[in-house]
Amino acid sequence: MKIDKRYVLVFLLPTLAMGASLSSRLMSTNPSTQDEARQEALGLPQDELNPVINDLIRALKKKSDPDSREHAAEALGLLGPAAKNALGPLRSAANDEFPYVRIRAAEAVIKIDPSSVPQEKQSTKAEPIIIGKKPKAPTPAPADLVSETLPQAVSPAAPVPITHPVVPKKKVPIKKKLIAKKTKVPEAPPPPPPTPEALLAVTVSTTTAIKSEAETDMILRSSETLPVLLAALQGPSTLYADEAMTLLDRIGTPESKKALDVYRQKQQDKRLAKWLKELRSEGSKSDEAVKQLAKIGAPSVAPVSAMLSDPRASTRRAAATVLNQLGPVAQPATIVLSAALDDWDDGVRLQSSQALTKIGTPDAQKALRFFAFKVKARHIVNSVHPMAH
Repeated sequence: MKIDKRYVLVFLLPTLAMGASLSSRLMSTNPSTQDEARQEALGLPQDELNPVINDLIRALKKKSDPDSREHAAEALGLLGPAAKNALGPLRSAANDEFPYVRIRAAEAVIKIDPSSVPQEKQSTKAEPIIIGKKPKAPTPAPADLVSETLPQAVSPAAPVPITHPVVPKKKVPIKKKLIAKKTKVPEAPPPPPPTPEALLAVTVSTTTAIKSEAETDMILRSSETLPVLLAALQGPSTLYADEAMTLLDRIGTPESKKALDVYRQKQQDKRLAKWLKELRSEGSKSDEAVKQLAKIGAPSVAPVSAMLSDPRASTRRAAATVLNQLGPVAQPATIVLSAALDDWDDGVRLQSSQALTKIGTPDAQKALRFFAFKVKARHIVNSVHPMAH
């Protein structure tokens, strides 16, 4: 019977389209889209889910697109044990040249096959089987031996004629022990140690006991794990970056300390830029920026001082407030704070004078004396000319 190809396409095309669409949504960077696609995929029968898994495996093998490989590995992990057909390609991807592809692949293997998580080894060595001697028969007592030699029909009252001593039967030598030769079964080679990427994935996604064991392994194998931890610091995941910071701090080598210093400086620069931007806002955003910049401390003095010349009075007032909260740490801003005492905004003048009082250096005190004189002069002028400003 000849089947028209058009009818085959009519039935197959919707399934193929659904699989491609579902696989692309599983690889989405939007968490809500991923979650919806995951629920839809896990609700499918296995035979309808397999084309989706095959699409993801093809994406995992794209040599020219590391981003697709990373997202495909993550999507296969979302499917859990239903994606067991992808374990082989995922284990191959765990050796990818890009660290984050390796990390996602290791995570997916753990989610699909939890038994692959490294566990404490248990001794399975069997003891040799020894076949011992047969139990000895009890040695007959002399009375027993005599009774064995007496005729069974002799009456107990009749005298027993014994003309020669009773000699026990000669003992049959017992065979020596036979030790069964243990059949030597070739032992399977021990599994290779987990890759640094797999260990890092374990530290952020498993229980406390296993996490502690993985962290210890990462520290002991620091020569192998250091490149992976440094890459995690530069990656987009704050979860992996925080774990990498903890491990690098515990490793404590000069290289790890230097990497931590560079990373912390970059993070501080990012926070500083964020709160300087918020300081130009008004209301609660500006108030929060004042608190955060004061917490950052000395690194915020220079950029905040520059904002005392901003054309907006609210921005100048917020900058003077930050320097006031910094106290003596704001000493490098003494000159700009002294100039701000002549600002036309009352709030700027007040915060600047309080900041100079906390700084307390001779230059700051000199500026405050002139400021007090100017305040008195301004009051005299205002009393004579009430409309003067």
